[in-house]
Amino acid sequence: MSNRTKTRGVAAVLGAAATVAAVGLAIGPSAPAVAVAEAEVGSAGAYKIGDVTSLAPGASVTGGWNNTPTSRYYFVDVRPIATTVTQPCTLEVTRSWRKQNWNANNTRELEVYWTVKNVGSYTCDGDVYLSWVSN
Repeated sequence: MSNRTKTRGVAAVLGAAATVAAVGLAIGPSAPAVAVAEAEVGSAGAYKIGDVTSLAPGASVTGGWNNTPTSRYYFVDVRPIATTVTQPCTLEVTRSWRKQNWNANNTRELEVYWTVKNVGSYTCDGDVYLSWVSN
């Protein structure tokens, strides 16, 4: 399998993992979730890894997650939470990146970072999620 094909497959699976996480959150933890994945994928999941609190329109916030397993592919997403029913909340992940460090004992440590921006017109909150797949 070419790297390009594998990259497309991983991107599709990450999207599916994010969708599964969003559907599971929207309809509750007891609801079944279904995702289509290539045979190469070993497992997938999602974690809530951060909060965005009172982010003003046009403002951004950056955060990170430390000690993530190095054998996984990651996707960062944000779930907006409107503070009132009359004011819509629009948040966007504008950047995400990974950083690999070597520890003193010669082991690798992977860190995942993100920047979330309020692209809407009202101050709002949000939850940051990290979806992952492994092969």
